[in-house]
Amino acid sequence: MYLFIKNLFVRLPYDGTSRSRYLSILRGGLSAVAAKGISAVALMVSVPLTLSHLGPERYGLWVTLYSIIAWFSLFDLGLSNSLLSLLSEAFGKGRNDLARKYISVAVQGLILIAIIAGIVCIALSFYIDWASFLKIRNPELAKEFFHAVLTGIVFIALGLPLTVVGKIYTAYQKGELANAWSAAGTLGGLIGLAITVFSGGNMPMLVLGFSGGQMLTNLLSVGWLFGKVMPHLKPGISPGSNGYRRVFKTSTAFFFAQLSALLIFQSPNIIISNRLGPGYVAPFQTTWLLFSYVTIPAMFFGANIWAAIGEAYAKQDIFWIRVLFFRYVKLSLLVGIPFIITLTLFYKPIVMRWVGPAGLAEPVVVYWIAAWALSSTLMHPVVSILAGTGHLNKYALLSLPLSVTSLLLAYLFVGRFGVPGLMAAFVGCLTTQVLLSYVLFLRPIINKDVSVQLK
Repeated sequence: MYLFIKNLFVRLPYDGTSRSRYLSILRGGLSAVAAKGISAVALMVSVPLTLSHLGPERYGLWVTLYSIIAWFSLFDLGLSNSLLSLLSEAFGKGRNDLARKYISVAVQGLILIAIIAGIVCIALSFYIDWASFLKIRNPELAKEFFHAVLTGIVFIALGLPLTVVGKIYTAYQKGELANAWSAAGTLGGLIGLAITVFSGGNMPMLVLGFSGGQMLTNLLSVGWLFGKVMPHLKPGISPGSNGYRRVFKTSTAFFFAQLSALLIFQSPNIIISNRLGPGYVAPFQTTWLLFSYVTIPAMFFGANIWAAIGEAYAKQDIFWIRVLFFRYVKLSLLVGIPFIITLTLFYKPIVMRWVGPAGLAEPVVVYWIAAWALSSTLMHPVVSILAGTGHLNKYALLSLPLSVTSLLLAYLFVGRFGVPGLMAAFVGCLTTQVLLSYVLFLRPIINKDVSVQLK
């Protein structure tokens, strides 16, 4: 982390505006260290807590449940991420009136979507044979899982409109506040989960405890934002037709980008459970979670960099964006590669001490997940620049067919080669996606010859 911060800010060309951007990235990044650190500790605690409480098969269903629930985030139609880009642009232009209009559109749209999607998903869940789909042999366990799905749908629908809060903080370069509330939400969820586990609750009760704790914290965050920090941005009733057109037009690219990300990052647990059974999910998921920590340093600064890029691009400060991108890539690799090597070499003792033998995956799976972690590390800088500069639509057009291809190949390969075959499909498509996105879309942006240069 020291290397990341030092190289990001040392010997950079500063003027007043540039310094302000870097300071906002630094504040947001350092606060993200604390927030993500809390999240990491909470995750490290929750895995053995839930695994020992539920057992391998039920724990496999538990993590599969949250992979399924993650797909419901698609129902925001990209509005939350669209809001971040539009607010960054409005902030760069000093247009609080536009910002309030965009927030009003996003909140109204998300409330309507939450109502419709919640009703539809609950209705559809009654028609899915969960026992057959996930190879659940115990009828009582299948019934328990079904009730957990219903509980999860209710909470994801209720929380959908609240997702705008973190985007507002970040767009206005107050990432430290977004991260503080994120950490509070993590603690709230962990406390609710722990209470439920020690009370002997089943899966639906675990969802209630975990999601309920997060929901309570998110509601407090909404009151803090619009009541004290930024009351001038409180959503209105009539944002106007122009606001609707702009927000929904921008959200389309984010929707397809989110769909692509979900296909790559949330499908494996579902495919493994469907093709091999829920008992195979636990060792894969614990290994996946362990290596996902590799991307955390890049994620610390990612959202704040995205917001700063949006403001810089509104002023056509291409040189600043170019310098930042190459440093972002360099530092992600400087931190990520040693971390990946260390985790690969000491994988077995780490997992044995963390969750025990139930979490151990075979070595070839570990190697493929390590390769996935490296590709993911490179993906963050590319997506941040494309999103911040308003070019995510091109990325979405490329990534969606590649992600669908990876999903189809993974489904075919897992039956013949097991989990290693699944990971080979996902790693190959993700790496191709990152490389083509840079060559075709990002390089023309950062090499653009502009007259506005940093002094």
